[in-house]
Amino acid sequence: MKMNFRPFKNKNEEANAKEIIAAIDKGEKDIFEDSKIVDKQCLYYSHKDTTGIYCMYSYDDKIHIQIGFNTDMPDELESELLNLIKSTKLRTNYNISIWYSPRNKKLEGFLFDKIKWKKKGPEVYEFTAIHKNINNVYYKQMSNVTIIPFEERYIIDTCTMLDKALAHTFDDPTEAVFLNNRDNYINEWMKKAKEGECCMMIENNIVVGAYILSGAEIELIAVAVDKQGKGFGKQLLRHAIIHILQSQKELPYLYCLSSNSNSLNFYQHEGLVITAYSGYLIL
Repeated sequence: MKMNFRPFKNKNEEANAKEIIAAIDKGEKDIFEDSKIVDKQCLYYSHKDTTGIYCMYSYDDKIHIQIGFNTDMPDELESELLNLIKSTKLRTNYNISIWYSPRNKKLEGFLFDKIKWKKKGPEVYEFTAIHKNINNVYYKQMSNVTIIPFEERYIIDTCTMLDKALAHTFDDPTEAVFLNNRDNYINEWMKKAKEGECCMMIENNIVVGAYILSGAEIELIAVAVDKQGKGFGKQLLRHAIIHILQSQKELPYLYCLSSNSNSLNFYQHEGLVITAYSGYLIL
C-alpha cells in the first residue's frame, strides 16, 4: 500500500508542519526540537494545496498524537490514518490522546466515527494578545484596587475566591478544588510570586482576583463572582499582559473553553485574537 504520509524532506516542510500544529495549540509547535520528548514520529503529507501532519510522541508516560491539515483531511487518507493510530495503540500500554482542530470537519468526523475512543475532551480556543489590538482597548484603572505578588497569608482567601469564580469549569462545581489542595499550591505560588508570575488583586484587604503565569501563557486568571462585569477583569488582564510583554520574548496567550461564552466575549472585547482551536479524544 502506498504511503501518503512520509518523513520531512526539508526545513520548509517542517516549518509548514509547525504552523499546522500551532493552529491546534501554540504550545506544541516546538515538539520537533524538544529534547524531553522521546519516541517521536512525525510524518508529513503534501498534495496540491493541501498539507498535513501526523505527529506521535511520548511525554510523561502518555502518548500524544497531533493530526492536522491546512485545509481539511482528504478522503484518501482515512485508511492510512486509521492504520497509523492502530499501530500506535498496539505498541504501547500508555494512555493515548489525539489532538486536532475542530475546524478540520472531515478529520473530526473521521475520528468520531472510525476510532474507538473513551472520552471526548472539551474544545478550547487559544487567544493571543496582539500589541496594536491591546493598545486600542480603553480601560479605566481603579484607584481603590491594588495588584500585588501573592502572599502566603492570603492563601485561604485566594483559594476560596478561585473555587467560586471557576466552579463552572469543575467536574463537580461544588468541590473546593483549590481550597482542599491549598498546601500543594503555596510553595509553587510563592516561587512564582517572586518573578511576578502569581499576583492577587486586592480591594479593601479582600482578594477579588488573581492570575498565574507560566512564561508567556496566562495559565489562570479569575475575578470574584460579585466583581465580574465591573472593570476588575480588564485591569487584571492588562496587568498580566504588561508583565509578560516586559519579561518574555513571546506574545501573551491563554486558553478558554469553547463552552465559556462570557469569557470568550470578554477576551475578544479586550482585543485578544483567536490564534488556535483544539479538541481531543482519549483512546
